[in-house]
Amino acid sequence: MKDMEKEKWTDDVLDSLTGIRQAEPNPFLLTRIEGRLQAKTGMSKLQVRLAAVGLGILLLSNLWLALSYDSSKLQQANSLTTSYQI
Repeated sequence: MKDMEKEKWTDDVLDSLTGIRQAEPNPFLLTRIEGRLQAKTGMSKLQVRLAAVGLGILLLSNLWLALSYDSSKLQQANSLTTSYQI
């Protein structure tokens, strides 16, 4: 009896596939996607400005640190490591 139920279930599944056809995409979908990708190839003016500001801040902070460097602190650290033999 179970074999007949399995066979009926298999037949029902196969019968449900009779009206199936391959899915068809929208014909203009690919061209719209490609158009959007080509339109966004460059950076916006805001992004360029933000990158320039960030780079300027980074360069100025490095310059400030280099100018405010105190060599006496380095000498103190070296003498401490020498005295403690680190």
